[in-house]
Amino acid sequence: MRYLSRVVPGIDVLDEVLTEARYLYASKFCRKRAVLDLGCGYCIGLKYVCDVARYVLAIDRDRYVLRTVTKILSEKYLNLSTVCCVAEKLPLRKQIFDTVLVMDLIEHVAQVHDLLTEIKRVCKVGGIAVFSTPNADVTRRNPHHVREYRLGTLLTLLSKYFTVKQVLGQVLVNRFLAALSKLGIPVGAVMYLLRKIFKLSTLVDVLRTNSVPREVLLEVLRPEPVVNTVMYAHAHIIAVVYVK
Repeated sequence: MRYLSRVVPGIDVLDEVLTEARYLYASKFCRKRAVLDLGCGYCIGLKYVCDVARYVLAIDRDRYVLRTVTKILSEKYLNLSTVCCVAEKLPLRKQIFDTVLVMDLIEHVAQVHDLLTEIKRVCKVGGIAVFSTPNADVTRRNPHHVREYRLGTLLTLLSKYFTVKQVLGQVLVNRFLAALSKLGIPVGAVMYLLRKIFKLSTLVDVLRTNSVPREVLLEVLRPEPVVNTVMYAHAHIIAVVYVK
């Protein structure tokens, strides 16, 4: 399987829509607020935040990516600015943002305590931070990730710095199929047989037909409260926290 270090528009439609759905959910915490997006990448889904926020600062360490973002979004959204820097050492004053978005970044950071300290420093007391990351109990190891988190490990870490308000998941996955994937067994072949035997279709198949409106897909893929079950787990974790 080929892994990318970030979601690139037009490369993987499923990842793109999943990312958009996470940002669409996060936008509910951004209305009329000053928002910081850490590790923004190609800003997939950030348009939903720009539509409602008072001001958005998007940060990434890749200058080429930021130039692309500026070309695509800055003309349409006058409330969007970009800065090239690392998230573990922000060139920003303290307590200036109402909301901080940390979408699929924490798994890429080695100095995670520096990252969390910086988030707490630049976000106002009582402000909100939204984290998202792949669930290590379900997804296969990505070589571009420094560390991947299980739900319990992530919540324990975040609780040291913030007050956890809400925990959600995205894409409910059967643990049996997740275990096959982690063992290196080609789940795609298993799903192909299941489709042939039980006439099932996967979400990827639906996406490839382009027969479902984007709005419907975003609704289907929206984050939902985490359910503690034995058979199923979410492939992605979203944690909403208050800054103490």
